[in-house]
Amino acid sequence: MAEPKQHMSRQIAEEIVERSPSVSIRVTGPENGFSTLFVTENISSYGYSREDFVSGKIHWIDLVHPDDVDMVSDALKRHDEENTDQFSMVYRIRKADGTPMWITDATIVERSPEGKVIHYDCIMRDYTEAKSNIDKIEDSQRQKVVLNNILQGLHDVDLDKALQTILDRAGVYLDISRITLFEDSRNHTQCKAIHEWFNTGISPMMGRDDFVLNYENDLPEVTRSLMESGCIIINSDDDPKGSKKRFEMENVRASAMFSVYIQEEHFGFLCFDECVKNRDWDSDTIAFLENVTRLVSTALLRRRNEQAISNMALTDQLTGLPNRYYLETRLNHAVTKAKEIGQSGYVLFIDMDDFKIINDGYGHDYGDVILKAFASFLLENYKSESEIFRFGGDEFVILLHPENAGSVQRVINGLLARAQMSWNVLNKSFYCTLSIGVVAFPEENMDSKDIIKHADIAMYQAKRSGKNNYAFYNATQDNDSVERAELEKEMRESIDNNFSGFSVFYQPQTDNAGMVIGAEALLRWTLSDGTQVPPIQFIPLAEYLGLIVPVGEFVLRESAQVCRRVNETHPEFWTSINVSIRQFQQQDFLQRVMMIMEETGVNTANIVFEITEGMAMYDITRMKSLSEEFREHGIRISMDDFGTGYSSLSNMRELPIDIVKIDRTFIRDITTDAYSKSFIRLIIDLVHSMGRKVCVEGVETAEQLKYCQECNADYVQGFHLHVPVSLDEFEKIINLKQD
Repeated sequence: MAEPKQHMSRQIAEEIVERSPSVSIRVTGPENGFSTLFVTENISSYGYSREDFVSGKIHWIDLVHPDDVDMVSDALKRHDEENTDQFSMVYRIRKADGTPMWITDATIVERSPEGKVIHYDCIMRDYTEAKSNIDKIEDSQRQKVVLNNILQGLHDVDLDKALQTILDRAGVYLDISRITLFEDSRNHTQCKAIHEWFNTGISPMMGRDDFVLNYENDLPEVTRSLMESGCIIINSDDDPKGSKKRFEMENVRASAMFSVYIQEEHFGFLCFDECVKNRDWDSDTIAFLENVTRLVSTALLRRRNEQAISNMALTDQLTGLPNRYYLETRLNHAVTKAKEIGQSGYVLFIDMDDFKIINDGYGHDYGDVILKAFASFLLENYKSESEIFRFGGDEFVILLHPENAGSVQRVINGLLARAQMSWNVLNKSFYCTLSIGVVAFPEENMDSKDIIKHADIAMYQAKRSGKNNYAFYNATQDNDSVERAELEKEMRESIDNNFSGFSVFYQPQTDNAGMVIGAEALLRWTLSDGTQVPPIQFIPLAEYLGLIVPVGEFVLRESAQVCRRVNETHPEFWTSINVSIRQFQQQDFLQRVMMIMEETGVNTANIVFEITEGMAMYDITRMKSLSEEFREHGIRISMDDFGTGYSSLSNMRELPIDIVKIDRTFIRDITTDAYSKSFIRLIIDLVHSMGRKVCVEGVETAEQLKYCQECNADYVQGFHLHVPVSLDEFEKIINLKQD
């Protein structure tokens, strides 16, 4: 899921989750006394209650510290005179107990056509600690320029480069011999250098095979003191107790060492060594070194947070395996490597046969346990010689690089042999066979998508051969399976026959209190023989055949008519309609949509178009332009499947999004996975701070619903509340719930 431009780094976003979220407040202009129109519940973190503000007992200006009132008022007046629509301020407020607190205030101004202030939207964040650190830095005038330059380096997208910049600039300023950042081992017995700056004529430590510091053997007294006190200062005349031999071997005359922490977790050490001249570390220099160490900790925390978010985007949250998006990256890398060395690798596309029966018979929770058990089996048996991915649903992929290609048959035989044995999970025993498609790479003019497509075709060939089987892809196979060819024929006939067999189901969406306020339109297809084709099968087929455009218009027309009819008794009810990227790519898509709106007579304010993160990132310029045009006509835009890896929060402001739908993969694991739980709260807080609404989809349990309500999700959708139903059943629900 692209996102609006955001000045908040991912590091700060993580801190919001782990500490306290920003406070958002909407207040009137000065002519109306800065009356509060809205404030988030977390105003309680300042000691006030939301009711105090909403009732008018306290106004926003009352928060401002008396010493800063004039400054804030002057700034507001200046921005008003200059018609500034967005600005930021740093000032103090008084908490309810009188304690002063520094905040940053990012404000967006809503003005009337005449330019008068209607209201301010303010996002206030605790700035006390940052302000304190900055004050300490600025107290040392001799170091101000250097530290400011280092701070600028922290904004570098490449965080390893940012870390190196810190060491480089500090080393040049201090004119010492060497600065080294050591990372602690997991068992806290040794450390190794991961970043280093060294002066002219000084030999580097990194790259030396023998350079790993063993705490007990190399620096026993020094590291023990360092662990206990957090820093140790060794001047030229001091005796590094128990470590003199090591200091002499490295020709170190003086050293200042500081423990580096990421929050409260020990990461390693930052060492400042002097090897050329005598040096005594004075208090100002030590203060500077402490500040440099803090900046290193800050950069490391940011790197950890961004790695965590990146890993989440590339990791299947159920099994912990890399997902299909990471597979594409790794497979392209493997293809390049295979071409360079002139050898072949293999992709094994694995499908668990009839897995739907397990889900239908025992429920999705049990099915999830099965998937995790199968993932564990793959890791335990094949991780050492391959890369393993969850492609989606009950499909997995094994990537065998060229150096392990010789084991392909053994891996296949092992998989099929295991599938012939029963699986025992949660005191239930069952059998689940496998269908495996195998494709060799590289082939001329084939990228990762082509390879996966061929492996998928081979897998279907194996499935048609009787399941618990495998098939190698070869060029003589049809580009599509017989099954797909038959589906294509019937789909074209259905469309030509006035969309016979197609119908629109509706899954109600509720607000936080459980009131049905809208519904998502979901297409269903029944073949002429009565077989129901799953959407996951026919939607990609329609897109592949280019038939998604007429099918999409059918859904739009049907759901718009239903929405207009429901609006006769429930005027605020809306319908969410999924739009494919092929529809957005049509040059006349807007005109087609508005023609249908006029034909059906629906109120465009009650139509919501759902786009995916992938669509948003495909052509962000056109997506932004077209979305803005739709909004001008009253149609709202919702970003579907947010969090699945395409976009980032720093891009969300690029698109005029009204609603963000958090993907079901994150709500699914909140009862067992603290990270998913924190991620949902983080996203809801951040989206709210940007003035957007949040819908959580895939709510399947009472616990999940309760957590969504606790996090102040605006809307929820899922099987726990309502399953997708036909139009007749839906009309019964909407009349019962709304009346």
